[in-house]
Amino acid sequence: MPRFPRVLLFAALMAGGADAAPVPAFSERYEVRRNGDRLGEATLSLEVDERGGRLAQRTEGTAGLARILGVRIDERSTFAWRPDGRPETREYAYDQSTSVNQRRRGARVDAGTGTIRLTDKGEVQDVPYVDGVVDRQLLTLALMQAVAAGRRGELVFRVVGRRAVEDQTWRIGAEGEVPGGGRGVRIERIRQTADGRRTVLWLDPRAPHVPLRIEQHEDDGESVEMRRLATRGAQGGGVSPSDAAPARSSTSPTGHSPSTPQAVANIATNTR
Repeated sequence: MPRFPRVLLFAALMAGGADAAPVPAFSERYEVRRNGDRLGEATLSLEVDERGGRLAQRTEGTAGLARILGVRIDERSTFAWRPDGRPETREYAYDQSTSVNQRRRGARVDAGTGTIRLTDKGEVQDVPYVDGVVDRQLLTLALMQAVAAGRRGELVFRVVGRRAVEDQTWRIGAEGEVPGGGRGVRIERIRQTADGRRTVLWLDPRAPHVPLRIEQHEDDGESVEMRRLATRGAQGGGVSPSDAAPARSSTSPTGHSPSTPQAVANIATNTR
């Protein structure tokens, strides 16, 4: 596939924005695993109205060390609908807590003053406002809209990071088999460096195209997965608790004990 200049990719994204369809409210449950071992469960829910809405995810440790430590992660994205129907972040909050520590970070987007205020571990930084910006969690909603509009190939999104707004390129592929069963639309982040890290997700080919499975692969061989749990009336894509593989001892491929809170955090913010 030929590589187009970045400016053309942005132009293509903006041109397709007018066809962005509204996404209805939903709530889905997921199982979180690291290297095949169960760590916990997550709930992803969307609330919307004519002005915007809120996308929220709660992840809780329910097995092994994650349960013992009381791992809990809450992510909240408050957004507004743009005139072209696409979402734009207004406020993002990330809270990770365990029995021994707590981490917080966030972003507040103010188009009126032309600034985005980033907070991380008590540090505050203002960066210039970027039109159409989304946070790392709200990016999922933008990808759902792209699939609904029939978009394929590489798209560039402006995403709020910890220190700045960054350009992220994602490739939307064709519908195919989802690992573990079912069918979905495969989407992968395209990184500038081949460091072995990969982020892949599969969206339901049926509207509203919710995530069926998310995988985060690190350069050291670690992997974290979020698998949609089957819901009543669902056909394919999800896994039921009875179908899930039994939990194993929480050890990494190298034999070392994993950092459980960080593993859950990695998949909670799947586009990091």
